[in-house]
Amino acid sequence: MISPLQGLAPFVQARPPKPPAPPSQPEPTDQVQLTRSKKVRLYAAMGLAMTAGSLVPAVAAVTAHPSPVVYQCLNGQVSEAHSPSLLDQILHHTQAPKARAVMACEGVSQPAQLQQPANRAAFAWESLIVRLGNGPTTLNDHVGSNGATAWPYGQAMVAALDQAKLSGDYTQFNQMVDHLESYRNAQGGYNPTTHGGDRYYDDNAWIGLALMQAYHQNPQPQYLEKAESVAQFLRTGMTHDGGLLWKEKAARPTYNTCAFGPSIELFMHLYQATGHVQDLSTARQLDQFMDAQLRLPNGLYGDNRAADLKSPLDPHIYAYNQGTPAGAKLLLYEATGDTQYLQDAQQTARAALSYYAQGERLWQEAPAFSAIMFRNLLQVPGVDARPLMNQYLERNWQQALNPESGLFEQKAGQGSYDRPKGFQMIDQAGLTQLYALQAWNPSELGQVT
Repeated sequence: MISPLQGLAPFVQARPPKPPAPPSQPEPTDQVQLTRSKKVRLYAAMGLAMTAGSLVPAVAAVTAHPSPVVYQCLNGQVSEAHSPSLLDQILHHTQAPKARAVMACEGVSQPAQLQQPANRAAFAWESLIVRLGNGPTTLNDHVGSNGATAWPYGQAMVAALDQAKLSGDYTQFNQMVDHLESYRNAQGGYNPTTHGGDRYYDDNAWIGLALMQAYHQNPQPQYLEKAESVAQFLRTGMTHDGGLLWKEKAARPTYNTCAFGPSIELFMHLYQATGHVQDLSTARQLDQFMDAQLRLPNGLYGDNRAADLKSPLDPHIYAYNQGTPAGAKLLLYEATGDTQYLQDAQQTARAALSYYAQGERLWQEAPAFSAIMFRNLLQVPGVDARPLMNQYLERNWQQALNPESGLFEQKAGQGSYDRPKGFQMIDQAGLTQLYALQAWNPSELGQVT
């Protein structure tokens, strides 16, 4: 049976995204278009109801409020919020019920008024799973797409995991772990989609890190076993010269920092958990190759170079390519006591913070890339990444958050993982991670991967 909302789907789809405009250039036509859009949706609802019978039952249907949603605030109190009526949804795009209940935890009526990082994280997470798939296992890469690819899905897993640390409830994360099996390749590792495709070594490394963080937070054998299977697959991508490829069967094989950094971290987390010397040996080998081929003189890391090593390094700077090498160096230092690793981690961390503190560089970076950078730099001793992160998150909350959808999709000139396709699920996941980490006990950040 088709629900009223499903029947309205063709009428309530969002307008195709336009290129972001900076805050100084408002678009006066937006409000007119929004008003027209509301009218179209209202007329569509009334027309649908009238064809089904009469207007009286239709009015009752669109104005009825379902049972309230009860939500336990992180301070132990309980709040509740009524699910919006169909009319509310048509006219106002009201927030998801749990998101509204989160606002009730602080007694505020608008998302912008939320002050506690834990509540901001819970609001952003609830908006993510409702607006981008209506559930943690049915997520979409962006509004209008069909399903999530492995790399964004892995970052959503991390957001769920960061949330679970605050709430103590791992239900949604474990549901996502179960659904992860639909990406599994029979030959090892995870496919880029649930329909298969050539495997990416970096996709698998990110998923492995999520599983290792789960093991740190809530030691269950299944997390460790799955992470070890990922590491076995990564070894199949290693070359005779000591490198690690980015993708299998690539027409132009490349070495990419985004594959080296998280892979080294994964091997080191496995070494910490199991004591298997082979993992430490592999991590050191990959680190040596990464520094020789991808590190710039200032301590930052470029993006990639051809696997034949005949072409020069692509020096493009991405935030996540600074975070994972710094995190990898820190893990190597902790395992070996070699202070050179610590010094290298600090050099990269300081260079990255200096680079992204300039102009609009951080604001225009993809949020998921920034999240991975800060997740790592927060742990480097002698480096304080928190002020820049806090400034970045506050600006996102005040300028980029759409109060109606709960998504960071406002045209504020901020970066996006795939700007031509508009707002991305992975963007929301990255910011959700950071709001959650703001609320974590700093002494427990060592569990973050």
